[in-house]
Amino acid sequence: MLPGCLTSVAGAVDQIVLVDTGSTDRTRDLAREAGALVASLPWTDDFAAPRNEALRHATGEWVLQLDCDERLAPGAARALRRAADQGGFDAGLLPLHHASRLDAAPGEVLSGRSRLGAPIHLPRLLRRTPDLAWRGRIHECVSDWAARRGNRLRGVPADLLHLGNVPGLRDGRAKRDRNLALLRRRCAEEPDDVTAFGYLAAELLAGGEREEAARVAEAGWALLRSQPAHRGVQRLATARALCAWVAGDDRRTLETAEGTERREALGADLRWLRGAALRRRLGPFQRLLYTKTDVGPPGLNWIIAVPELFLRLPRELQDRIARRATRPAGAGWLVPRLAGVPIHTGRSVLAARPQGERLRLRLDDGDARTVDHLLLCTGYRVDLARYAFLAPPLLAEVRRVDGAPLLRAGYETSVAGLHVLGAPAAYSFGPVMRFVSGTGYGARGLTRVVMARRGGRAAPRPVAARA
Repeated sequence: MLPGCLTSVAGAVDQIVLVDTGSTDRTRDLAREAGALVASLPWTDDFAAPRNEALRHATGEWVLQLDCDERLAPGAARALRRAADQGGFDAGLLPLHHASRLDAAPGEVLSGRSRLGAPIHLPRLLRRTPDLAWRGRIHECVSDWAARRGNRLRGVPADLLHLGNVPGLRDGRAKRDRNLALLRRRCAEEPDDVTAFGYLAAELLAGGEREEAARVAEAGWALLRSQPAHRGVQRLATARALCAWVAGDDRRTLETAEGTERREALGADLRWLRGAALRRRLGPFQRLLYTKTDVGPPGLNWIIAVPELFLRLPRELQDRIARRATRPAGAGWLVPRLAGVPIHTGRSVLAARPQGERLRLRLDDGDARTVDHLLLCTGYRVDLARYAFLAPPLLAEVRRVDGAPLLRAGYETSVAGLHVLGAPAAYSFGPVMRFVSGTGYGARGLTRVVMARRGGRAAPRPVAARA
């Protein structure tokens, strides 16, 4: 994999430093042929050591950290140069995409078609300072260094492709045993740091060793009050909450979520566990309040869970239910943290231009402001006209409202035989169609109509959506 890594950084960096920890193949020769400075360091069961050795030989203002099974995606070099030229940060967070196939084209991985899970953002573009150092013999990080420098972080749109997680590429059992051994050593070496406890508990859970995972999670949780603010506890908290929930200990699950939320925002897994614990406390009343689809607040969720019923409601009522079910909302912990922060709604940014290390914005009300950050939060608006595979003559026959198709029974448009599922069906059949939990309804409704017509039977009565 090394040649691909070296090729991807050609022209993107001014210096390549490779630290060899005992290879027996042509690794060193390949690196030298690519113009790299090759350093040697015996392997000591410490992933941070070779990274720090590389820092010792680096000479530039910035350091890009890559493993040999990673490479820069096309276009990433320009983004790196641009970020380094602009400055204003110490650690650039780069999106790392885990490829699902070795032969997948970069575009397939970046789009998600050949990717394992969502991309994760890691600090890989680092300002080289005298005190820059990686810490931890496994799952090494630079968080302590970044905290000392005021956590000056910035997202950098320079994508990294990771091939090391391709299924079957490595002996999963051997890698897991190695990780467990190193994590246990790190817990012993750093008994006051929750980081290793969180990783170890998660690794044990993945291997089905729940009892030991619970003991490790408890040991880590006991350290919570002594942890600095920059040290995340999400992984540890999720492992503890999951162990508690599986054991039927809802009190401990809720206590974990509450303790975590006082420090940081809850991740998706921890939010789900908290909700599951609260629901289980309801006992038999849970089935009265909550549906399997889990979309919408209690009461309305029963209407949303039956798309055929939603289709028959008056349009005004449909809109009110849809707005209530999928409205944007901030978490409870966000409210006190935003106290005293001015919030202006209903404004649009017409123009933005750099002003030193900040941005100068021009708003649609004529106001101009200088800001540190501008966050682009995009939404998703259904517009059937933007589906290039629909021929214009066909599209012209489809009845639509604000881009969304008006559907009837079987998710059929006004054009016989043209059916639409997923988010575009939400206008007619309700918010559940935007979620995975709605796929079962869509599949059954479509199949019922199609099979009835193929068998010569009458299709269900064609109730149509209301405009």
